[in-house]
This record gives sequence, structure tokens and C-alpha cells, in this order.
Amino acid sequence: MASICRGLIAGASNFGTSTSPDAISVGAWLSSGCAVIETKLTGWGYSVPPTATTAVYAWLSDLNTLYAAARAELSRVNITIGPGERTRGQLFNEMFWAQLEKLNEQDLTNAGLSTDSGARIYVGGVSIDEKQVQEADTDRVLPRFARGMFDFPGTLRPEGTTASSLED
Repeated sequence: MASICRGLIAGASNFGTSTSPDAISVGAWLSSGCAVIETKLTGWGYSVPPTATTAVYAWLSDLNTLYAAARAELSRVNITIGPGERTRGQLFNEMFWAQLEKLNEQDLTNAGLSTDSGARIYVGGVSIDEKQVQEADTDRVLPRFARGMFDFPGTLRPEGTTASSLED
């Protein structure tokens, strides 16, 4: 990324602690760009993350670089002089979204990306039987939250008796 943002690193070879923006900010923007790209790929039905051996990997890497470069350039004060003029950050941002749309127009299975296997995040069941089947799966990811884990002893619970049912 430093190769397209030379004006921001003032002669340094890369972003670091003394550059503006610093390497931590650039790293965060690279992570954000990756998240945008992978969210789009998932929405289009492809499995993520793509492996480095896929034919489209270099394109995705360049796309991520455009995203971070746009954020880096936009983090600096750039003055526009005339109507319709664009700053480097705005140009990189437009390039990112245009390239992302071009990516959407491609059949990426030919580039080595696999289609989504149909796996979905499980957020609950519609029946007790379905819930029990999910809980019996020894390969499932355990939930971070469970009903009752933040309850206080002696308080009312939603199942059974509740404060509103006592008024009847």
C-alpha cells in the first residue's frame, strides 16, 4: 500500500509509528476492507476466506489495498480547488467500489472460488425437536450466550409465572 501512498509516508519505506496515518490505523483499514470484500463474496454465494492459490486472490488483494489507501488518503486534509475535483482518497474510494462491482459481474468459480456449501449460522429452532438435534451435534460451535446465564437468584423468569400474569 505504501507504493501508492508515497505522499503520506514522507520518504519512509512503509507506514510506521511516525507516519501519518500510522501503521496501526492502516492495519485496521486493511481489516475493514477485508471484511467488506468477504461480506460481499458471502452475499454473492462464495465461500470465504479465499485461499492464496485462487486465480482471483491478487485482484482481491489489490482491491483491499484500494480500500485502505482511500481511508489513508481521506485521513489527511486535502484541499479541492475546483468544482467536481476529487482528492486522491475520493478517487481510491470510487475505484474500490467500481472494482468491487466488476468483481460481482464475474463468475468467480472459474477463478478458483468455491460456492457456499449452504452452511448457515444457527440462531435457534422452531421446535423442541430441532433444538435437541442441534444440541446433540458434537461438531457444533457452542453458543456464547445461553438463556438464564445473566439471571439473578430470586427474580422472575419469562417461562411460567411472570409479573404480568400475577395481576390477573
